[in-house]
Amino acid sequence: MSDDDASLVRKVYFFRIEHFQELMPSLLGALQRIENLPFNDTGRYLLETPSQSRLCVWPDTLEFPVKLRFGRIRRDLLPDVENAGQLDDLPLQEDAGLIDLGHLMIFEDGHVAGEWNPDGPKIARLTAYLLEKGGMTPPPKFRNLFERDIVDVVSRLGSVRILDIDIPHDSIELAREADQGLGEALEATSKLGASKKIGLTLTATQGSATLRDLAVSIAQLIKSRPRERERFLNVKATGRDQVLNLNRVVDVLEDKLVSSEYFPRRTSRSRSLDSGQAYALIEGAYIRRKETLPFAATAIDF
Repeated sequence: MSDDDASLVRKVYFFRIEHFQELMPSLLGALQRIENLPFNDTGRYLLETPSQSRLCVWPDTLEFPVKLRFGRIRRDLLPDVENAGQLDDLPLQEDAGLIDLGHLMIFEDGHVAGEWNPDGPKIARLTAYLLEKGGMTPPPKFRNLFERDIVDVVSRLGSVRILDIDIPHDSIELAREADQGLGEALEATSKLGASKKIGLTLTATQGSATLRDLAVSIAQLIKSRPRERERFLNVKATGRDQVLNLNRVVDVLEDKLVSSEYFPRRTSRSRSLDSGQAYALIEGAYIRRKETLPFAATAIDF
């Protein structure tokens, strides 16, 4: 099995807890109460309607930095098992289910970093869970952190090694406004017969200031005309951030503060993560951004 097969790329998102200093003691108390709850519907499981799935929290530490797993359990509407063309029900007991987990860390400065499992619950659901199962009143509000200026973020890349661009056919002229050469390249590509979208992957082995400037031009266009954002399907620039001193992939269309990481899978056939290594990667992503997090914007700052 290759290294790529042994890991999954997931995004780590960053949050800030409102009024964190006042909530610290009650947060730890709520997690302790959850830790002592049994695994049943009157205990640790929180039933979601109308999906009939269940939310559940596993506090892996009860001191800062808090480490916890937050998952959604499905017992109904499950897929079949296929074996040589034979389809059968999943051989699960009535009270068993499939679970999708995300890993979160809450740090003593009130910032939160968590990897997002697209099939797991969003962190906003943790607010309701802590209220219902942890008895935490008021429960914490997790505010997304945003890049203040995506143009500045792209400009901090000293050079760009890879620039990925995907657009629909009717956005060629928009791309041309960002850069004449880009518009011509996309137009030439469209004549090769792509029917749903046009994609370009531009690469430079040692990194290119020209590709960085092209990414900046697209970011400036999107910043000045935010309603046009959805006319681009994908714009990602890979390079080295000169401020954070790390290699990063900047999603020009993504305004939330985010870090993409390679998470080792727990087993070769599972998409579940190795929790110990997941926490280490999340903490590493937090440490790399720790000095800049206090200056990041939240939704209520805009």
